[in-house]
Amino acid sequence: MYKPPAYRIDSDAAAFHLISAWVFATLATVHDGAVRISQLPMIADPLRRILRGHLARANSHSGLIEGARATVRFTGPHGYI
Repeated sequence: MYKPPAYRIDSDAAAFHLISAWVFATLATVHDGAVRISQLPMIADPLRRILRGHLARANSHSGLIEGARATVRFTGPHGYI
């Protein structure tokens, strides 16, 4: 993914601070060559360097995450109308 220098975060502390401020994320994984994308809330654990999230059991993506490589994108302020 292209990351312009002005928007790049090189500090783990800064990244975890941003995640704690904007907890809603887009999770993308690949399973059998197909990309799966879900939106979900995530909580950062900076001491263990992990993210925790929640997907509904009914979401077919939930059964395909374990062991998959993933990309998580936090987009900033959000709202629900």
